[in-house]
Amino acid sequence: MKEEISIKGCIRWYDRSYECCFHICLTTVFAFSTLLFVGGEMEMMQEMAFSVIACLLFSLIEAFLILPSHLASDKILKSKEKRKSSVRAVLEKP
Repeated sequence: MKEEISIKGCIRWYDRSYECCFHICLTTVFAFSTLLFVGGEMEMMQEMAFSVIACLLFSLIEAFLILPSHLASDKILKSKEKRKSSVRAVLEKP
């Protein structure tokens, strides 16, 4: 059975998963932050660690601030209902 995407379903998923996503990202940030203090021949690892940490923090901001507002907008849901691909229209002809 195919489930429909709804605002309530998105909110329910968000409520169940935001803590887990937050803790996973922070754990990875802490793991890579140890590479910021490496010296010697491995000093180039600092740049990689900084890039990974910046990407993870940006993805947290995007996931918790930007994405929920996009999911809550009615324009997206209405445009999905109106839009059908030409292939789907041909296949659904009686």
